[in-house]
Amino acid sequence: MKDQKKSGVFISYITIIINNIVSIFLTPFLISCLGISEYGVYQIVCSIAAYLMIVNFGMGTIITRNISKYLAEKDKKGEENFLYMAAWITGILFVMVLLVSGIIYLFLDKIFSNSLTVNELYIAKKIYLISCTNIAITLIINSFTGILNGYEKFAVNNLFNMAKILLRVFLIFVLLKLGFKAIGIVLVDLFVSILMLLLQYLYSKLKLNIKAKFYYFDKKLFHESLIFSIAIFLQTIVSQINTNLDRVILGVMTTADVVAVYSQALMLYALFSTFTGTISSVFLPQATRMLVQDSSPQQMTDMVIKPGRIQYMIASLFTTGFIIFGKQFLYTWLGQEFVGAYIPTIILFIPLGIVMSQGTVDSILDAMMKRFVRSIILIAMAVLNIILSIIFIRKIGYVGAAIGTTASLFIGHLFIMNLYYYKVIGLDIIRMIKEVYLKTAFSSAIICFTAYFIYHNLLIRDGWFNLLLNIGIYTVIFAVSAYVFMMKQYERELFKSFFNLRKKKEGEVLR
Repeated sequence: MKDQKKSGVFISYITIIINNIVSIFLTPFLISCLGISEYGVYQIVCSIAAYLMIVNFGMGTIITRNISKYLAEKDKKGEENFLYMAAWITGILFVMVLLVSGIIYLFLDKIFSNSLTVNELYIAKKIYLISCTNIAITLIINSFTGILNGYEKFAVNNLFNMAKILLRVFLIFVLLKLGFKAIGIVLVDLFVSILMLLLQYLYSKLKLNIKAKFYYFDKKLFHESLIFSIAIFLQTIVSQINTNLDRVILGVMTTADVVAVYSQALMLYALFSTFTGTISSVFLPQATRMLVQDSSPQQMTDMVIKPGRIQYMIASLFTTGFIIFGKQFLYTWLGQEFVGAYIPTIILFIPLGIVMSQGTVDSILDAMMKRFVRSIILIAMAVLNIILSIIFIRKIGYVGAAIGTTASLFIGHLFIMNLYYYKVIGLDIIRMIKEVYLKTAFSSAIICFTAYFIYHNLLIRDGWFNLLLNIGIYTVIFAVSAYVFMMKQYERELFKSFFNLRKKKEGEVLR
């Protein structure tokens, strides 16, 4: 289990890196093959279809939590009974997606009557139907992902995801070279999803011996799962609001050019979130076991602190690295007109390190089935984000959007949510802040200040080669400094184990 957790995180980071590299290089290839018009149709329709994922209701997380619970209790009968119920719920959600997508399909002509030509609308309808079918299948895939995570097969799940990305890129490249257009892309996505579902099913059935069988209707479990699903649903809506909020407000209050510049800050913000949040995803099974075993608040605090420190170090590397190289990166990547995204990106980065380093707490809330209050708090923070962003944009322009988002994150996560964690879970928040943030933040600031001075006075050069070389050198310097000045002994052992410097002793990693 421990090796699965460690290798799962490692493979997940490799997958993220591969996925982002693929996205960077695949996008211009798609545009050149499809043309700007059809590429735009593809993006618009897929974005609309993607909103159907909000009906997922967190089934993957619910399945992971309950599988972990039944494994800890050695209750095979309860597990089979729960999986039967989960299969029915997933089936209902599958039908819901198809019905809702069918209703939306009937209005596509009206929705795009003023923006798409007859030919573009014909293509859009085909893309939409295939994409909606793919999303419906993805709901089932998420359920099997929840099963594998419940059994702590993180490495297996991430290997499947990596294979999916690579196979998708290969097939898209082949089909586009053969003359297929956007419809070919969504057909590839559908094919890869069906293949992924088949692989997960076979692994679950043959390797894990998963069975779904009805024994009795668990009213208590159904009620808990329903409340938790509503909470996840609300958080998904909030996530959609926060992801697109700044763009919408800026689109209303400023110009398209401003939105284009600020969108780069949001894209980097999303990338940063993915990298720093990966570690938390593997801790739900452990949190569930600890609750079943009546672990103390002190033990829960320890579980939050250990991955939290690693996440915050990663966040510190990203934040300080962007402070030093961000302007040059934006200039080299997109040109002078996009350098204006530098300040908003830094502002967005600063609180996110704190938010993501507490991601393991979400696993504890999931294990306790207490997400609902958190969802209500996040909704309130989303409203506050809207109000603050409008006020600050009027005062100082598009940078105000980042300030509004950052202020709401600080108020919501650093203060209100930490108070909630203390009251509900009993976490030692003061100790968590001291051990996770203070020493790392101080050391990172010194490294950043020194490197910034050296880079901007002695080493700055134009071009990708020099930029990447300097980023690489800084990453090594930061990693060595973190190893010497920031890490504790168990973190050094974890760091060594990733590079196979020596075998670690049993039980030293993230326990």
